[in-house]
Amino acid sequence: MNWKTSFLIAMVLLMATTLSHAQKGTGKSSGIVRSNTKNEIEQITGEIQEIVTETCTQTTGRYSHGTHLLVKTDKGETQPLNVHLGPTRLLSGMTDRLKTGQKIQMKVFRTDNLPENQYVAKEFTSKGEMYELRNDALRPFWAGNRKGRGGVRKRQQ
Repeated sequence: MNWKTSFLIAMVLLMATTLSHAQKGTGKSSGIVRSNTKNEIEQITGEIQEIVTETCTQTTGRYSHGTHLLVKTDKGETQPLNVHLGPTRLLSGMTDRLKTGQKIQMKVFRTDNLPENQYVAKEFTSKGEMYELRNDALRPFWAGNRKGRGGVRKRQQ
C-alpha cells in the first residue's frame, strides 16, 4: 500500500470517529425544527428555585454546557420543572440577571425525547424584560451561527 492510500484510509477513519462523537443527547442527529413535528407551546408562571449550569445531556447542538432553570409552578406540584434555556456560553450575560426567588413567566414546549417535568424555553419574561430564545418554528436564534455570537432577542414589555 502506498502512502496516499494509507493517508486516505487514515483520514476516513479520523472523520468517522469525529462524526460519531459529535452526536450528543437524545440520539437524534438534528433538532426538532427539522423533525416536522408540531410541539404545543405552554405558558407557565412560577418562581426560580435554582439556576443550573452543567453539561446538557438532552442537546442535539454543538454546545455541551447548557443553562437550566428549576421553576416551581402549580404544574410542577411535587418538584420544580426543569426548563432548558440554551447554551451557557451564549446566554450567560442574560442569565446573570436572573436570581433565585424571582418570578418568571415562560413559554415552553416539550418533545417526546425529554423526561417528565423537563421543558425547553421558547421565551421568558422577568422584571418586565422579555427574552426570545427561539422563533415561531422553535429554531434557536443562535442556530447556524458559526461565530458563536448569540442571537437572543430582548424586548421591553
